[in-house]
Amino acid sequence: LGLIRYFQEQYDHARELMEESLALAREMGDRHSEAISLGNLGLVAFALGDYERAATLQHEVLLMRRELSNQSHLATTLDKVAMIAAATGSPIRAARLFGAADALRAEIGGTVLPNDREILDRSIADARKQVSDVAFETEWEAGSVLNPDTAIDYALDDEWLPATTR
Repeated sequence: LGLIRYFQEQYDHARELMEESLALAREMGDRHSEAISLGNLGLVAFALGDYERAATLQHEVLLMRRELSNQSHLATTLDKVAMIAAATGSPIRAARLFGAADALRAEIGGTVLPNDREILDRSIADARKQVSDVAFETEWEAGSVLNPDTAIDYALDDEWLPATTR
């Protein structure tokens, strides 16, 4: 229900429902559902322009994804960190992370969910506008050869975040 409210741009209600989901996941000890709930809360923070909170949540999810070894969800989380990078003026980092996520999806035969495609495409276009095509493509390619652990380490390095979001 939280995601439905998110896509309806009812962010406060979405956050309440996602926080309830997170509490239940933690109560049950379901790490996979906990990671999903945290990632979704990060989406809400991103939509509200709270990039510091969004980054904090996605970093927590990345650590969980490493532990859980779920490649499909890892790709989605890398995309979310890339979106934050694009929105905070770090298009080079965004391109590399988008490339890593795209390559990981290709390797496992994964896809971007239809609801996520519009947001992702908009964020990729935003990052592209901030740098030359050559720079963007070079970084995308550099990301496409990262192994999952290296991509996670790269995403967790928050030195690229503006000081107000660290």
